[in-house]
Amino acid sequence: MNNPNIRPVTVETIEGGFEVQMLNSRLGLDVNYYSRRTRNDILSPPISGATGFAAGRRNLGLVTNKGWEISLTGTPIKKDNFSWDVNYNFGYNQSKIVELAEGINVLTLGSGIGGPQMINAVGLPYSTVRAYVMRRDASGTLVYNKATGYEDRVLTDIGVGNPPYLMGLGNNFRYKRFSLTVDIDSKFGAVGYSNLIQYATRFGHTPITLPGRESGLTVTGVDQTGAPFTRVWNVATLDTYYNNLGNAYAGMWVYKTDFVKLRRAVLKYNLPVSALKFMRVQSASIGITGLNLAILYQDKRTKEAGIDPEMQETIGNAQGSQGVAMPRTRNIGFNLNLRF
Repeated sequence: MNNPNIRPVTVETIEGGFEVQMLNSRLGLDVNYYSRRTRNDILSPPISGATGFAAGRRNLGLVTNKGWEISLTGTPIKKDNFSWDVNYNFGYNQSKIVELAEGINVLTLGSGIGGPQMINAVGLPYSTVRAYVMRRDASGTLVYNKATGYEDRVLTDIGVGNPPYLMGLGNNFRYKRFSLTVDIDSKFGAVGYSNLIQYATRFGHTPITLPGRESGLTVTGVDQTGAPFTRVWNVATLDTYYNNLGNAYAGMWVYKTDFVKLRRAVLKYNLPVSALKFMRVQSASIGITGLNLAILYQDKRTKEAGIDPEMQETIGNAQGSQGVAMPRTRNIGFNLNLRF
């Protein structure tokens, strides 16, 4: 829904850095620090369906971003028939919501079943993931609601949807007419809520719902007064327990989205032009290219859930949420390049 009171976005940026080249430009370092203030950023948060619209536009207020960008380049080996070029990039960004619209301290960017929210809140990083988790006492024992028999819960800020750490490593090898390019990238420090795993648990399709199917389930802990608590969920009522488990504790379905990926690999061979003189070809090459080839590292719990750590159901502001989006695909391609 359009908003006639929308104001233009203004950005104030201060940057400073330095660049160094050494050893006849075989080693280079570029360091940059920035501080950015963005005022009146335009968002489209969800609004009441009674309006006839799913979302409405509004200005955010003031957001600050501070961080570092570092690039290191080098040529460790440089010979007549063989060379190796490498570059490493590192980025760190720390965001903070300084103010929202007048009278508003929390703005919901997105939400899901069981209360998970992707929010912008004054004093917190951009796109903070907030969800209910099971309450535990000081010793780590689960606290139960004596009246319902379910685990008690507490609303918690679990993490951020936008990764603060970004890293990339590129390698380019050349041997005579062959060349090999290998690119690795990584992101660290963010979390994501999986609506898909939550729904699967509600309907008994995840391993966490296996205990108790044959003889019932006994849960133990303490009640809200600290007294010992025990309850037996028999087979007939077990479905009710797991349905509540899937609905009430969205924090259980929040996963770390750290990863290191083999993003791209390209093997190419430059054909001898002399063999193609009859075609008047100036240069020619054949090669094979692979994209999204492998996940070299991801959090163990995220891997066991079968989740791609780059999970996102939106490219908008509500980062940190996965629905039923298609997973990323691995692509293999062959190419022939001719220049006349």
